[in-house]
Amino acid sequence: MNRGSLAIRFVVLAVLSVFFAGSLFAQQGDFAGSSACQKCHPKQFEKWKSSSHAMTETSGTPNNQGCECCHGAGKKHMTAPKANKMMGKDFFAKTVGNNVCVTCHLDKLPIGSKLEKFDPELWRRSEHGTLSCGSCHDTHDNKKKFLLNTPEKLCFTCHKDFAKQQHMPITKGNCMLCHQPHGSKAPHMLVKDFNTLCQNCHLVDSKNIVASHKGYNMTGKKCMTCHDPHSSDKKGKIKKTKHPPFKSGKCETCHKPLSDPDPTQLKKDAKALCLSCHPAGKIMGENMKVHVPVQNGYCMGCHSPHASNSAKGLLKDSQKVVCLSCHEKVEKAVFSDVRHKGLLPGNECLACHKGHFSKNESLMDTDKIEICGKCHSKQIKHTHPIGPKAISPVDNKPLNCANSCHNPHGSDHEYILLDEQNSLCIRCHKVGM
Repeated sequence: MNRGSLAIRFVVLAVLSVFFAGSLFAQQGDFAGSSACQKCHPKQFEKWKSSSHAMTETSGTPNNQGCECCHGAGKKHMTAPKANKMMGKDFFAKTVGNNVCVTCHLDKLPIGSKLEKFDPELWRRSEHGTLSCGSCHDTHDNKKKFLLNTPEKLCFTCHKDFAKQQHMPITKGNCMLCHQPHGSKAPHMLVKDFNTLCQNCHLVDSKNIVASHKGYNMTGKKCMTCHDPHSSDKKGKIKKTKHPPFKSGKCETCHKPLSDPDPTQLKKDAKALCLSCHPAGKIMGENMKVHVPVQNGYCMGCHSPHASNSAKGLLKDSQKVVCLSCHEKVEKAVFSDVRHKGLLPGNECLACHKGHFSKNESLMDTDKIEICGKCHSKQIKHTHPIGPKAISPVDNKPLNCANSCHNPHGSDHEYILLDEQNSLCIRCHKVGM
């Protein structure tokens, strides 16, 4: 086992010990045995008994077998159930419950599984990272491979909004042909990068595909620049919003003519090409702090030149994916245990930041306190003093919500605090002062 795995195991045990020290480090006499659970929970017991999880009855630690491997020592619960609650349905419905599962499923999933090794870090960084294992899995019943429903139906309990023209894997419910539900190194939990996946099925140099692209050979080109991999109301599963030259079929507005040896090349430098339609004053402002990609003319670092699913701006992917492709220092905070609701899908980076230019620090839309007040109006008026009159003794700067007390991108501490609450307070309020 590598050092990373050992470190993660230590963290898992530490987290659990805080909440359930009595269960984890219970004595022999604290355990009741699985047969005792059967008396009150017969349905769950019968399902569990015929599942592969029943192996915990013989392979668990001497004190911690069967049901109590996951739910904790149960003798006190038997004598006074309400006063001594165990790790039950409510616990496993929360992300903290995942730590119990990870103690066994850290290195690999069950034998015979087609899924790759389970990596808690990839899980946290994935779109599923805010879910509990219990969101998809029934830990007692393996008739459906411990899933709450068949794989063909399970994904669609959450992912429902598909247009009329659907990609074949969607129509067949074969989501895992492209996705790894426990997270991956590729964006959107893909099993491989976009183009490799597409070209596993679609021969981009075939006559039909070349003809449908007006004679352009798409070998090596990025399919997602134009196409929606799930569904679309547009012919060819084109994304919702189209760049005007692409929409009108005038490819030569930007590209070399088909008679050129490589007609997919641009007519001129990308920056000059974009500025020929989008004036510098409009996208850079005057006397403003300008986003580095904008300064350098790297428009396609954020935007798709053909089509996009964003309502405006022709972003080449979700705000989070686009922004984090450069802002790696922010990435760790974004995928922390306690996440800022302002960064959840549909309300992401541009809720606080400007994409091109701003007069404010960090390209903020407006003053930091004012931005926080858009959502947290009560907190900025009736809590800890903040603003120009409240000077921090730590750095002699005015206190504000972001960076003085909270990390606006996410944290491993409650309320997205920068540190454990007491430790944070005594940075300014020294004990004994």
